[in-house]
Order: sequence, then C-alpha cells, then structure tokens
Amino acid sequence: MPRTQTSKAAPSDVFDTVRDYLKRADYRPGQALPAGLIAHRLALTPKDVDLALTQLASSRHLIHKTSPYGPAFYIPDTGQPAH
Repeated sequence: MPRTQTSKAAPSDVFDTVRDYLKRADYRPGQALPAGLIAHRLALTPKDVDLALTQLASSRHLIHKTSPYGPAFYIPDTGQPAH
C-alpha cells in the first residue's frame, strides 16, 4: 500500500514556498501549472499546493479555468511573471 504524504508546514509557509517557486520557475504565460509535479519538487502534499494555488488565483496572481483537459491553474498572460 502506498504511503500517504503529509505536510506539517504552516499554510502561510506553504503559500510563500509555492509563490517563491513560481517566481523563479520558467513557466510561460498561458501555461498550465503541473500542481502534482510542483508538490513533488517542493516535498509538499498535492492538497497543500492546490490550496496555495487557489490563494494565488484568488489574489489574481494566477488564473483558474477549465480547459478541454480539465480544471487547472495557469500563468496569466499579462506580460509580467506571476508572483
């Protein structure tokens, strides 16, 4: 049976970690963010990353929309890096 990953980081720490990662990552405007891969790279749970991405979308730093492939978070096409 696979082991479930748990996170003991505070929500604000997770938010800051994800936001800082997106600032230095090379995602292009309009590109969907691979939430599961981001979670793996940052050693966080997918649920924690999803919550952080939701907060970033709420503050208009990301876009949450449904594509033909399902719902996802996207880097906004503003000419500015998402942060």
